[in-house]
Amino acid sequence: MKSLLILLLLLSLGASTYVAAARINWEGSYRTLAVAVSYQELSSWGIGEGSLEELARRGIAAVAVDPFSTDQLEVVELRRGGLEPLLLFPNLSCYDADELRESLARLAELGPRLVLFQDQGQDGYTQDQVEEIADLLERNGTLVGSLEFAPAPVDEDLYRLGFRAFVRAHMIKPEELEELTVSAALARFRRAVRERNIRLVLVLPFNAPSDRNLVYLERLTTLLQQDGFQLGIPKARADFTLAPPLLAVILLGPLSLGLLALNRAWPLRLSANALLLLLGLAVIAAGICSGGRLFRLAAAWATAVLAPVAGYLLCAPRCGQARDSLTQGIAQLLSFSAIALLGGLWVGTILSDWEFFLKLEEFRGVKAALILPLVIVFSLESARCGLSRLRRLLLRRPTLGELLLLLLGAGVLAVALLRSDNLSIVPVSGLEGRVRGLLEELLYARPRFKEFLIGHPLLLLWGARRRRLGDYQIVFLALGLVGQASIVNTFAHIHTPFLLSLLRTVNGLLLGLLIGIIVWAVVRGGERLWRSGS
Repeated sequence: MKSLLILLLLLSLGASTYVAAARINWEGSYRTLAVAVSYQELSSWGIGEGSLEELARRGIAAVAVDPFSTDQLEVVELRRGGLEPLLLFPNLSCYDADELRESLARLAELGPRLVLFQDQGQDGYTQDQVEEIADLLERNGTLVGSLEFAPAPVDEDLYRLGFRAFVRAHMIKPEELEELTVSAALARFRRAVRERNIRLVLVLPFNAPSDRNLVYLERLTTLLQQDGFQLGIPKARADFTLAPPLLAVILLGPLSLGLLALNRAWPLRLSANALLLLLGLAVIAAGICSGGRLFRLAAAWATAVLAPVAGYLLCAPRCGQARDSLTQGIAQLLSFSAIALLGGLWVGTILSDWEFFLKLEEFRGVKAALILPLVIVFSLESARCGLSRLRRLLLRRPTLGELLLLLLGAGVLAVALLRSDNLSIVPVSGLEGRVRGLLEELLYARPRFKEFLIGHPLLLLWGARRRRLGDYQIVFLALGLVGQASIVNTFAHIHTPFLLSLLRTVNGLLLGLLIGIIVWAVVRGGERLWRSGS
């Protein structure tokens, strides 16, 4: 049975690698980016209406206009200047039937290549009207910008009808711009383009003299080109979907890994293994036949929880067999991380589909996927190594230093969990922002703090000093799993290019390994000084 499970795992690895390679090629062919400014704010950039060619020379590809105050002559004038009009439609749900009919007529008349629906309300239009919008867009070859963090409901309605000519768009709102410096705004746009596949940016000016705004605009276009992007109007991307047979083969991997881990901890009879394998295959078949995205989300979430736990069950030494050495600690960190990376590969391919790339649908239960592996491993380690150690840890009276360390660890874990999605409720401090910017400049893909500052060093110390940690080794293990869960979670951000997620993971592992070795050396040197002094 073990040989069969390993074979299934290897088949899954081959299928997921194939899908990942196809995705990398698909993402790599998508490097054209449109930078747009508003027609109403040309004066803020120091550009007159008769100097539109000046914008095109500076790398601007589109000008955002109000479809109801723009006529065909103005569209012709923009295109003559080398610019494309970006029609900004306001909230469609506020339109009555006559107004919506008028907006559709304007859309047909102007025939734009770029449209952005700024619809943040509830659906106020009928299915027939959405079908008419989709038909007009397809006939004109129009690209629809889906605004990051505030997509219009009509975007998803169009997607459900089979419309696929979307481009992810980003804009810094005026109220946000007031809180940012020029450097911070530039970094935010670059991060959005590099890390989240944004290919349309609408740039608003600062409340500053026009010459300063123009320098800001020039710096932005220059930096984007230095990052390897071409400035222009992007084309609609080819559809990317994961065929059901490939999905089935990929899902054999998490199933096999789970059974291998289970058998290492609690060896099962052949009949029990066969029954569990058949049950897993039946669940996979039923989920794929249902064709539901909820099944794929559930499978990705289960894989994200499974991978760190499987790493522990397969790689952790049995109680009483651990040896304290730096080599052991490094081996533990690398072996755990290899399985977490495998889980990340599976998650990143299970969710490889257009609706996830556009974030019309996204990975759910991020915080639960981070905390649940810690809870499971904490419970398993307590059961495997006896409850007496845990009981002593809970009942003993901690010293002041131990209490401070425990409070610090709890605080760090809380911040890591609260920071586990894009809409974090914990603000980034000025110092942290500067460190983030420095890491992005040095490493391109900034590693996650919870990996290289928390999880990886603590897991290395757990492997290297397990006996010396005594009753606290279980705390180091549980907190060390934060980094492993974060590795898998990194690949759940499907809108991030796969290679960038991989580079982010490798950077975090190397940096965490270095920090862990330094901490180990400092602690060991401190112990020697203490012994020599006493």
